[in-house]
Amino acid sequence: MKTITESEIYAYTEKSYHVSGKIQQVLTGKAGRNVTADLTPKIDAVVRAYRTQAIALKAQEAIDKGYIQFVYGDPNVMLPPFMPFVRYQGKDGMPHVVFDLSYTTYVEKEDRSGAKSVDMDLRQLFSIMATCYFVLDTDAQTILPPMVYQVTAKWWALMFCKVLNRSLALNTNRDRYDAFQYFAMQYYLQNILELEPTLATPAAVANLKNGKNPFIKDIEGTLAIKGINMYESFDTFCHTLFDNSITGVGGAHADASMNMPTFISSFIRMYDVKCLYALATYPYFLYIIISANNQDRGFNRRVLEDVMIEPRMYEKMMLELMK
Repeated sequence: MKTITESEIYAYTEKSYHVSGKIQQVLTGKAGRNVTADLTPKIDAVVRAYRTQAIALKAQEAIDKGYIQFVYGDPNVMLPPFMPFVRYQGKDGMPHVVFDLSYTTYVEKEDRSGAKSVDMDLRQLFSIMATCYFVLDTDAQTILPPMVYQVTAKWWALMFCKVLNRSLALNTNRDRYDAFQYFAMQYYLQNILELEPTLATPAAVANLKNGKNPFIKDIEGTLAIKGINMYESFDTFCHTLFDNSITGVGGAHADASMNMPTFISSFIRMYDVKCLYALATYPYFLYIIISANNQDRGFNRRVLEDVMIEPRMYEKMMLELMK
C-alpha cells in the first residue's frame, strides 16, 4: 500500500507545513519530549476499561517494549495536526511508532504541593493505542483482509463524496452519486491500497446495491476510449472525476473550478485539517475510523456519523485486523 511520503497530498502539505523537517525534529528528540512513562497510569486505566478488547493489552505490551512511544510539546514545532504519528525503523531494525499528543486531550497538571500528574480522555487514548498497534504491522507490502479493504473502501468513498454533496449537490441524482461512489472506492483500492484491479473491482461492485449502473459503464467506456487511468494519482483522479465531458458532473450545481486544491479546501472545511491525511493513506484513515467509532473527542463525530460509524461492521473489522 502507499506510504505517506509517496502521496501527492504529502507533497502538497510539505510546502506550507515543512512536514519532513518536523518529522526529523521529533524523531531526533529536538522537538517535544517523551511522555510515555508519565502516561503509564492512564495506559493501565485503558487496559482495565477495555479489558474485553485484546487490542488494549497488545498495545500495552508494545508500549512496554518501546515499540510505541508518546511525545508532547509546543504544537508550533511538533508534528502537524493531520500527521499525529510516524512509523519508522528503529536502531534495533524493528518498526516503531511515535505518536504526538500535542493536539489531543493530553494535559499536564500540578497541584498546590507541586506534585505533577497527567490526564487524558481514556477513549481517545484507547483509539491512539489501537491505531499505533495496527500501524506497527502495516507497511508498503501489507495486504489487508478482503473484509477490511471492502468496508474501508465504502467508508472512504462516503467521506470523499460527502464533500461533493455539498459543493456539487451530487446526491440529487442517485445513479450519478453511485457512480462517483464506485470510482472513489476504486481509487482508494487501486491507488491508496495498491490492489490489483482483479481484487479492487469485485470489492467496489460488492458495495453497490444494484451493481454497475449505466453511468458507471458509460464513464468506463469513455475512459477506455481516451486511454485514461484515473487512479494513477489523486490529481488525475480529481481532474477526471470533475471533467463534465467524462463524468457528466455538470449542470446547474456544477463548480467549474473544482480540482484537487479546491477539493482539498472543501474537505478541510467539512472535516477539519486533522483529517487531511485520511485522503492520502490507509493508516491515517484507520485512525479516524477507530476514533469515530470509539466516540472519543479526537474528531468531529457528528460530521463523520453518516460516513463511517457502523458498530457491527466496525467490530468485524477490528476482529479481522486482530487475526
